[in-house]
Amino acid sequence: MAASITFIKFHLQVKPIKTYLNLSVSALILSAGISTAYGTTVNGVEAEGNVVPAYNDGSTPQLIAPAAGSTIINFDEDLEPCQFLSTTALRDKYMTMGVVFDGPAINDGGAILDECSNFSVIGHSSPNFLAFNTAAGLSDGGIPQGPETLLFDPPVDQVQANVGSGNAGTIELTCYDSTNNLVDSDNILSTDALQTIAVSGSDITQCEFSFTGAWMVLDDLAFREDEGSCTPGVGVYDSNTHTVTGLVIDASAIGRGCIVVDVLKRNKVLFEIINTQPQP
Repeated sequence: MAASITFIKFHLQVKPIKTYLNLSVSALILSAGISTAYGTTVNGVEAEGNVVPAYNDGSTPQLIAPAAGSTIINFDEDLEPCQFLSTTALRDKYMTMGVVFDGPAINDGGAILDECSNFSVIGHSSPNFLAFNTAAGLSDGGIPQGPETLLFDPPVDQVQANVGSGNAGTIELTCYDSTNNLVDSDNILSTDALQTIAVSGSDITQCEFSFTGAWMVLDDLAFREDEGSCTPGVGVYDSNTHTVTGLVIDASAIGRGCIVVDVLKRNKVLFEIINTQPQP
């Protein structure tokens, strides 16, 4: 009887130790081989096995500096994830800077990712960019797909961004005014090296980025507030009474690229404002 009791005690003591050792070994195997077991991140999603991301095709970034006075959003102010499953579509993060982002459905649209997402692009400002992948999923079930709509308040007169990827196809930027009339559009054939796509015109309140391929990167968005077009007409200033009849002249018109002509006529000065496009 004593021998039997000793055996039971010995069995109870060893079993938890054995279980602990098995768990420890499993944990070591997982931690040591996690990159192999779970793959690498490519285009914002986990790829099976040791997939090596594609490298640049040899093209060179074709980038244009933003116009003076532009608001620039480079998406780099916060730490962002490598994968779409760890985030949601961009919406009102930059509302106070004058723009709100929207996608084709309630949870769809581009998401901000770190360059560890491995889109294999060059020409972006490190480390983050706005990313799209039509085959990926976001944490709330949305899809990081286009078209991506940007809503501007106040209106702007210039919009540009650096865009591209090895599989974005044709990328197009189309912008509309406050009455939904087409203002301007631009398109490029995508490459791994980012290119600047840009539009300009008065009273731009909405722009749409679209692409025909599977994934795309957008970075360094820039836009300039529209201060209003020049008002054509003539006003007469009487130096005796210090009054203006006719058109009231806005001094800021000069800064917007308007031409102001003055002609001395005895004790009066004739002011004429000629309507021109605002200058970059």
